Amino acid sequence: MSVKPSYKSNIAYASLSLLRAYYSQITLTAAGTRKTQISLLAKAFLQEHCLEGLDPTTSHKQIQQRLMALWQQGSETERAIAEICLRCYISHQIVQVCIELASRFGMKGGFQLSDLLPLVLDDAPVESHSCGPAVSPAYPAFARTILHSFDPARNTCLSTWTKRKVFYHRDLNAFLQECGIYLISDWALLNNATPGQLRRTLTTRYTLTDAEIQQACQLLESYHAVYSAQLRQLRTQGYRGKCPSPTAQQLQHIAQHLQKTTGLRCFPLQITSQLSALAQKLRQRQPATESLEAVDVPTAAPDEAEQVQTAFLHKYRKELVSGMDQAIAQVMRDRLQDLQARRGQRDRLFLKALHLFYAQGFSMGEIAPLIGMGGQPQVSRLLKLNELRSQVRQQLLEQLTTQVYSLIQEYADESNLTVLKSQIDSVLVGEIENLMTADAAEVSTADRISQSLLAQRLRSYLEQSMPAEIAA
Repeated sequence: MSVKPSYKSNIAYASLSLLRAYYSQITLTAAGTRKTQISLLAKAFLQEHCLEGLDPTTSHKQIQQRLMALWQQGSETERAIAEICLRCYISHQIVQVCIELASRFGMKGGFQLSDLLPLVLDDAPVESHSCGPAVSPAYPAFARTILHSFDPARNTCLSTWTKRKVFYHRDLNAFLQECGIYLISDWALLNNATPGQLRRTLTTRYTLTDAEIQQACQLLESYHAVYSAQLRQLRTQGYRGKCPSPTAQQLQHIAQHLQKTTGLRCFPLQITSQLSALAQKLRQRQPATESLEAVDVPTAAPDEAEQVQTAFLHKYRKELVSGMDQAIAQVMRDRLQDLQARRGQRDRLFLKALHLFYAQGFSMGEIAPLIGMGGQPQVSRLLKLNELRSQVRQQLLEQLTTQVYSLIQEYADESNLTVLKSQIDSVLVGEIENLMTADAAEVSTADRISQSLLAQRLRSYLEQSMPAEIAA
């Protein structure tokens, strides 16, 4: 006869599970793979100092407050082990932030999670740390830097602080910028921009009068004269933080500077709106530029909920790419079978034209003489891109619906399953329609850059499946 675990033992198990992130550390092996290690020393320490009073309602913030107190005010040994616990937790948060970045921007920037982790996950295994007096290493691990810069009195949660520090990590940002991803606030973007860059952007990408462009450049110059000048002064005094939002006084001074140089009178609220609009226009210089605010963290960070949502989105995006690949393969098989039944090697002409269009960026008018056709209308009739999108749309919807049903069953609460399932179809139809619309919009642009998911996966299909003699 089995004995049912007591209520108290269930609570103890749940509490210990909550503490797991503080005694298990994620590190990278020499080969660059992730490895999770358990610190028995940290586990015993947590059971002694943090287990009492824990229940299912206890938050990570409460655990961190206890550990921070031990780290700052405990004995020498307590300080050393409390630091190990906090660095274990930070290692989990660093990985979660990198998963989010790879999920959101990896496809667009052409990178994977394994490209990001070596830049920020550089701590040594905690079991190799001594519990004696802390010695500053020659190269401080990023987790240590995060912890030593964390101020519980000013910051809401250690996970929030970790996320912010990862976003501002110099090497990580340099790598992302090489991939065309810019994690930067409006104020930093404006601070780094020059009037010449702004003028070129407004001239080449927007239909504005010379007077409007001149006015925008003068606004940027006023921003630099007040905000940037004060920020430079702060940095000479040791400030190394982000570009903060302009204060009310700074906005007032920017308005006064603008009026003095141009005669235009603006109120601070108008200045804020106009500066934000300028920043959005500057972002168009790079198609993959992302606002930091778009991926920033909330003031309160429910860690478990964030991690579940991140894991779900990561798997969903993998299923989306996989589903798109399968849909394209099926549509291409059907299209090529149909063309093979016709005379004149229409299947080979179709593949050649599609490759020239999506992989090499030729216009349909430029493609026509290369495949022996009279002009753009003939190439358009050969490719039938609207029909191709419609067929991929239908195939993708069928593929993705099944997979998302499975994902929801894995991640959603049972009480929400029925409601969520009833919403899946309409949500996916809208999502897939947006993907097809994005591709159609790119195709209709004169100086197009094919960055849509459909274009990317079509290129991948063509590179893998197309005979070399046709691509040549």
